[in-house]
Amino acid sequence: MNIVLSHSSAFRYYRTPPVVLALYGDCYGIDVSRERRRALRGSGSFGPLDMPIHVLVRSKTHVKATKTCIPHIWSGEIAPGMIRATDLGFAVTSPVFTMLCLAAKSSVAQVTMMLYELMGLFAVYRARHGEREYLQKLVDTGSFPIIDGWKPMLDNNGNITDLWDRPPLITIDEVQRFCDQFRSMRGIGRLRQALDDVWGVARSPFEVQAAMLLGLPRRRGGYGFGSFELNKAIRLSNAARAIARQQTCCIDLYAEGPEGLPPIAIECQGAGYHGGSERNAMDDNRALALQSMGLTVVRLRYEQIADPWRLQQVASFLLGKHGRVWAPKTERLEQKERELRADVLTDWWRLGSA
Repeated sequence: MNIVLSHSSAFRYYRTPPVVLALYGDCYGIDVSRERRRALRGSGSFGPLDMPIHVLVRSKTHVKATKTCIPHIWSGEIAPGMIRATDLGFAVTSPVFTMLCLAAKSSVAQVTMMLYELMGLFAVYRARHGEREYLQKLVDTGSFPIIDGWKPMLDNNGNITDLWDRPPLITIDEVQRFCDQFRSMRGIGRLRQALDDVWGVARSPFEVQAAMLLGLPRRRGGYGFGSFELNKAIRLSNAARAIARQQTCCIDLYAEGPEGLPPIAIECQGAGYHGGSERNAMDDNRALALQSMGLTVVRLRYEQIADPWRLQQVASFLLGKHGRVWAPKTERLEQKERELRADVLTDWWRLGSA
């Protein structure tokens, strides 16, 4: 197998739903139907992977840089599992090896965001026009195939969004073991720091963005609230079960309160990257159930974190609920916040593409 996808091409590969990879079977020598070929009109030779593709090579003599291919020399050890074969005629760096490759040229915040996606229950994939039409037809006809647990999130009108539901691709333990094994490699320090900022398994980019902006230390641009637990399951009391009509509630962002103060439960609502649809009456029941158990429930919307002034008010409120006082930021801290916001509130689809 001569081609090994790496860096942004490998990351894009792991973000691509299996049904889309199958759609591009003819790009790799597999015949497909006429309907699929119509959906792929104008696609490149590597289907959903943008050109130029990034490949891993052992020496500079193997591949020359061209308009369609960027080689990356890796002369270090390649342990078992660092390269994965595919059934599409090429190989790809493993998810954690891909993160090491990207860590060397990305900010810590963006490495954290990419880790959250690979370790989370979601993927972001922006389908091209022909792909979207084809996938939408599968949804509309009830024939969408669930491959390896990948499912598209739909908006209120039943249309496909950029958000996909799927099982995690890597775990915290896998990344930690990799960092311990290759501790001298370039980018490992940044990867370790990013891993420390991953506080659980996320279900959407919105949860990640809110957790980072509110929770990261002030010296790094956040509001210093502290780490949250993402998607924490709370077993409801008998009275709360009667309200919510369920046994447990899964809280998007959870923070245990200091002694004598209630926990905070943040529900991330709406926005383009939280399932593409507004929550329904079930959310009201869940919120009331949690409040009946003494939790402080905050229903957060994307526009509240997108606007710096509104986010400051949210942070001040949360800190106050835990007996802390928000202090104005110095010019240096404000600059750190602007830098963090530029990273965190970027177009999520462009992550790893630099």
